[in-house]
Amino acid sequence: VGLYINGSFEQEILGDVLFTAYGVSGFAILDISQRAVLALTQFYDVELRVNFFPKTNPNDLANQIQTLFKNLPKQKAVDILTGLISNKIAPILLEICKIDINTKADDINTKQIKSLAHQLNSWRLKVVDTQGFSHAEASGGG
Repeated sequence: VGLYINGSFEQEILGDVLFTAYGVSGFAILDISQRAVLALTQFYDVELRVNFFPKTNPNDLANQIQTLFKNLPKQKAVDILTGLISNKIAPILLEICKIDINTKADDINTKQIKSLAHQLNSWRLKVVDTQGFSHAEASGGG
């Protein structure tokens, strides 16, 4: 997970991310949250960039997706993607990339595959608020 404040890279943490009804959580988010909260209190723009495949560059990931799509051309892309990512995230990923959820793998072009790979390597999430101290797992300080 990368933290960006006013568009500038601040910090990167490797770790688990949980997608919840209220936003994101998990160890990586807890590790990065103190800086993010400080920036929010100063009314800065705060953004997270989630990399689902931190050890794979976007071109290699695009090639992997393209191979999967070629091997399973009549399957829905969303079903193939659930082999790589959560079945709850796959439809959202397609929506962000402006690909219909019912699209078959062989109907997805190279540009769309590159868009999918880019999103999987740098999914942008705007941070607008926190759950506050009452929901905190820990608080900063010494």
